[in-house]
Amino acid sequence: MTLIQWLSPAVVGAFIGYITNWLAIKMLFRPYTEKRIGFLKVPFTPGLIPKEQGRIAHSVGQTIGEHLLTEELLIETLTGPPIQDQLRRIISQWISELQKKDIPIDTWLEQLVGEEFHALILRGEEEVIRWIMGELQNPKLQQQLATWAIDEVKKQIQKSEIEEVIRNIELSPSALIEVEEYLLMQGPTLAFYIQKIFHHPLVEDKLKQFLAEVTKNQLGKMAAFLINPDKIYQRFLTELEQYVLQEENQKELIAFIIQFIKEKSNMSLRDILEMIPSSLKQTGLEQGRQLFTHWEQNLYQGLIQWIMDLGTSDVVYKKLHTTLSHWRQLFMKRPVHDLFRKIQPEGIAIIQEKVVEIYIQLVREKGGMAVQFLDIPKLVEDQIQSFDTAYTEAVILSIAKKELQAITWLGALLGFVMGIVINFL
Repeated sequence: MTLIQWLSPAVVGAFIGYITNWLAIKMLFRPYTEKRIGFLKVPFTPGLIPKEQGRIAHSVGQTIGEHLLTEELLIETLTGPPIQDQLRRIISQWISELQKKDIPIDTWLEQLVGEEFHALILRGEEEVIRWIMGELQNPKLQQQLATWAIDEVKKQIQKSEIEEVIRNIELSPSALIEVEEYLLMQGPTLAFYIQKIFHHPLVEDKLKQFLAEVTKNQLGKMAAFLINPDKIYQRFLTELEQYVLQEENQKELIAFIIQFIKEKSNMSLRDILEMIPSSLKQTGLEQGRQLFTHWEQNLYQGLIQWIMDLGTSDVVYKKLHTTLSHWRQLFMKRPVHDLFRKIQPEGIAIIQEKVVEIYIQLVREKGGMAVQFLDIPKLVEDQIQSFDTAYTEAVILSIAKKELQAITWLGALLGFVMGIVINFL
């Protein structure tokens, strides 16, 4: 047997082995779509990978999601030292940049948030105002505020230095004008309080005793026995009410008060207070305290009602809106570095650790939910499904090019060996 006859089966076997393996590898990817001849489907079309791409994607997704990118691994990685250190560096760099930033705060926030920043601020202001107005309707808060106000008044009227405070108050010209303008509008209010004073049980009892004493001293016991102080006082109240309810009389009373204030405007309240006898001042303070104690419950209920009315008042709403808007404008015009320039390195370190602590807590508490929401197996599966078949082929070949070529040449080698073996059969 010649050498050619000896090698021919080996060469043919090598060729067949090479072509077979090369074709098998190609059939993994080609053709990309199903082929038909008439109504007959061509066997082995499409290729194995295009045909089973959905199943392959599902299997790969499940493997990665359940065994590689697990919930525990992701949380551990996201809270690990490298991420913490990177977060600290970002915070330090961010604060350092802000300490040098000279633009107004509103411009800076607009750059961060966008054009809708101003609308967000206005909505935020509105929410704050609504929250305040709503809280004023809260019975618990109403009671707390009323109790606090009454307690503060009690503390003040019990202080011995209250008289000294009054002594040091001066009547300035501007204050005098404001008082005069205010009094000119308070005719009905003055009439109401005059009536209220003379209807008060304490005042009523004192005046009745005074009338009884005057009658007894001036007219004798017999006349005092015949004259009823209660009737005299009621008659006095009737005449007083008729007098103070007339508008011209209210104006006269207010004019008298204004004239008195003008005459005494060059005097301090200290000077006026010195003109009052010590015993009368002490009696007045004591009676004031007693009167406050007597009316405490009524004052408490009145305060609660007043606070409740504040919660529905358009005036309060507008005032809050104006005040918040004013504060916002003042704040927003300040340069950014004003907010951050006083932060020392120790403060930056505290901020870093606090942010890292909050971040770690957030990831550990909500990380599992986030991973489940992401659904990594489904995410990987959908991503693989979205790949074009040609792209998938290119990716696999770029990874396993050498191995696939080795398989192809292994087929040729096996064919060559089989051809040699045939010569011995």
